[in-house]
Amino acid sequence: GHLRIQFIGHASFLVRSPGGVKVITDYNDNYRADVVPDIVTMNIQRGNHAAYNIEASITHVLRGWSTDGGVQRHDVTLRDVRVYNLPTNIFGDAGGATNGNSVFVFEAAGICAAHLGHLAHKLSKEQVRRIGRIDVLFVPIDGTVTLSHAEAFDIIEQINPKIIMPMHFSFGGPAEFIEIARTKFPVKRHPGNYIDI
Repeated sequence: GHLRIQFIGHASFLVRSPGGVKVITDYNDNYRADVVPDIVTMNIQRGNHAAYNIEASITHVLRGWSTDGGVQRHDVTLRDVRVYNLPTNIFGDAGGATNGNSVFVFEAAGICAAHLGHLAHKLSKEQVRRIGRIDVLFVPIDGTVTLSHAEAFDIIEQINPKIIMPMHFSFGGPAEFIEIARTKFPVKRHPGNYIDI
């Protein structure tokens, strides 16, 4: 089987499994797919990354932040899809927004994908170990609000995915990110808004 990954907008993607499970990353009220998903993930409680209007028919709503000062943990399986999270701080060891973000990992069709969300710091060796082997990595490429380009490429090197999916397009970051990426990896511009992997 294969995963179909469709770009919806900003940091939101629709991932379809061979078993028909539909997962939307960074589910929000601004960018919506034309289908109601089975599982939604929301990395951070912020505008284009979280929703307040959530359909009652969605089986699993996974929020990446804690509202009670604890640590948010998810590990759910629906038919042929498993989704789990790695809680992170938004600004690393600099303090503030502790456990306010999560990296979400999706497993289906023998493929592992990780969505870095609104991550704004490098990962520890233990965090990389807990994320596991990743085939597809969704990376924010704005270069300012989340990770600097240097930090983004450090994390890419830490995780060592087979495919990098850019996201979180804002400011002047995307063009610069792609130019740096060309010096390190083959870069392909896909003609449509979805890809089968």
